[in-house]
Amino acid sequence: MATEAMKYSLVSRRGDADSIETACNAQSIDGACWRSVGCDRKLPGAMLAMARMDIRRSFVYGGTIQARQARSCDLTVVQRF
Repeated sequence: MATEAMKYSLVSRRGDADSIETACNAQSIDGACWRSVGCDRKLPGAMLAMARMDIRRSFVYGGTIQARQARSCDLTVVQRF
């Protein structure tokens, strides 16, 4: 969040996609199912890999991060940052 490291976010998504694609191609699989939680890096990386591969595939979205309580007050991820 608003740091120098955020410049590398898109590069790391591409790396995740490359890793998934490499592993699937190395094993010569003909289908895959991915499960992902609401992450701004892994989810797009998996979707990019799915789009690039010519295999049967499905994707299960695990949902966003749930709100928690801090000092007896509801706290969301947005409020945290």
